[in-house]
Amino acid sequence: MSKKYSIRYILSVVCVFSSIPLVTIVASKLDVSMFMPLSLLVVFLSIASLFLSFESRKPQAKEIVVLAVMCAIAVIGRAIFGFIPFFKPIGAIVILTGVTMGAQCGFIAGCMSMLASNFLVGQGPWTPWQMISFGFLGFFAGVIFFNKEKRITKLNLIIYGTLSYFFIFGPLLDVSGALFLTNVTDFSILIPNLIAGIPVNISQGIATTIFLFLLTDPFLEKLNRMKVKYGLMDNNSHEI
Repeated sequence: MSKKYSIRYILSVVCVFSSIPLVTIVASKLDVSMFMPLSLLVVFLSIASLFLSFESRKPQAKEIVVLAVMCAIAVIGRAIFGFIPFFKPIGAIVILTGVTMGAQCGFIAGCMSMLASNFLVGQGPWTPWQMISFGFLGFFAGVIFFNKEKRITKLNLIIYGTLSYFFIFGPLLDVSGALFLTNVTDFSILIPNLIAGIPVNISQGIATTIFLFLLTDPFLEKLNRMKVKYGLMDNNSHEI
């Protein structure tokens, strides 16, 4: 695929991502009861669009196997550290998936890891929001670092992983949680909720920093070796 297609693909995802606050505004003008149905519809359509985009490029079976293994590792990691609140390796693993396999794989790893692991810790209306939050965590890791060897350093990944909890994962879940639990679209409730979520985001940012520090070198070494040995991503070097 051409570079033009990649840029268009990025813009389409950004539009999907920005549609979430847009739905909030529209729902506030219509009826408060419409917020959750409309917002969940946007989340499901966003997830479906990227899954279909991944499927349309006909990924290799061995690529899907590696992606499934990364999802399984993320789920197991979340389960092992389940006794420590807000301290999980899942974010680091999703980021490393996006870095080595591209934005689409990073998004799918984030979505499927949260969906599968929530069968262990509990499903609920928060699941789609967690899926898309971690999906974008892996997606933007792929956009920033995939096929950009000079950018892939442990320090850069740690900076991205830490800051992403304050600008991607944390705010999205804090906002959706506030609007869902209060069942109102009064934007004045968002600031207190965002402030209340800061300790949680700090804890998860620290966890991601620690796990990226520990896992970056061994994971990148093994994944890059598999990419070379088995020819992964050879037929979709356009992937962002």
